[in-house]
Amino acid sequence: MLAKGFEQKSYKEFDTTAYLKVFHEVYGKQKSKLHNPSWMKELSDSTEGMTLIAGHLFDGSIDTLLNYFERSEEHGIRSSYFHTTEIKETLFSLRKLKPKDVAESYPLLAKLDLLGTDGLVAYVSSIKYGVINPKRLYGRYFVPQKRMNYAGVVHLLDSVEIGPLLAGIQPKNQYYIQFQDLLEKGNLDNAQRTKVLMVLEKLRWMGSLSREICYCQYS
Repeated sequence: MLAKGFEQKSYKEFDTTAYLKVFHEVYGKQKSKLHNPSWMKELSDSTEGMTLIAGHLFDGSIDTLLNYFERSEEHGIRSSYFHTTEIKETLFSLRKLKPKDVAESYPLLAKLDLLGTDGLVAYVSSIKYGVINPKRLYGRYFVPQKRMNYAGVVHLLDSVEIGPLLAGIQPKNQYYIQFQDLLEKGNLDNAQRTKVLMVLEKLRWMGSLSREICYCQYS
């Protein structure tokens, strides 16, 4: 797959055992940056360090993923939260690489897979359920919460089509979209911007809210 996709014969010498060793080294260096390091370790062990790139390195999906990450400001979430710049730079380096020794590609492949997978899981979790679990902020927060768990992550990544997945989770709630519009206009002072960001996050926590609740949260 790699030899054909990159049109580089050197990839035919790919050694899975050697790659996994490098992957674990890269994991050790990147672990502190990951949102879900234990999940990423379990996933990599089960997929031989190719959780995301095995099926999506050459179908344009990672470019689609980056496009959504770069537009995360529309949701009031910094794109850096999803490792966007590092993924983009790693993908660029990998595409321009002309390795004489296939081992030169291992660190780039490992980093792309690790940060890409972690970023994807973090993005889906953030958009569907909110960046922060409200129960960690409010001890008396009694609204039932759905959160991502490992079983859900495995299901998410099982033969996932990234484009349709990310398009499908974009909030369609009219109140959410109204506050996105407020954020996009940009004519807010710091206090107003903070309130809008909080409302967007609370809407992600709660799902569809009434007009009255939305108004109260903003005001």
